Amino acid sequence: FTGHADGNGRYFPSGGYDERFSRRGTDCARLNTINLGDDTQQEQSNHEPLSRKQAMSVLKELSAVIEARKGADPQSSYTASLYAQGIRKILEKVGEESTEVIIAAMDAAQGRESARSELVGEIADLWFHTLVLLSVSDLSLDDVEAELGRRFGISGLEEKAARQTDPGSSKQGS
Repeated sequence: FTGHADGNGRYFPSGGYDERFSRRGTDCARLNTINLGDDTQQEQSNHEPLSRKQAMSVLKELSAVIEARKGADPQSSYTASLYAQGIRKILEKVGEESTEVIIAAMDAAQGRESARSELVGEIADLWFHTLVLLSVSDLSLDDVEAELGRRFGISGLEEKAARQTDPGSSKQGS
């Protein structure tokens, strides 16, 4: 699941994981139209860019597909193979993608021509693997959205100070 944003709130999907959604009989035909399987490459080129609202919808749909892959045969999809390999492998992939985001961001900051699109692609990879991590942890995108909503409108400095004084906080000083 990769792509790029154009700076105007439009998202252009451009590749992805070997999930082959609708062509393998799942109920995720919408995801096929945004090119989450390599066999949909030709179809994708005919689609208009997604709005931010549509991109969030894609994240929710992707989350649902990821959740549905929990019980799937590891030979049937990349996501199912991650679940089969367990939490350590999923954490390894999140760490790997985090590192790749950092490298791409440094390249973009130095003005390398293709780095911006690579950065977006690496962030998409990180988000995908983070969604898998949420799922394996019995959490969801809704949980993250709720937390962001709770924090929205609160000064970041105030929110961080509240976490530092909250004895139940697991992120003292972060």
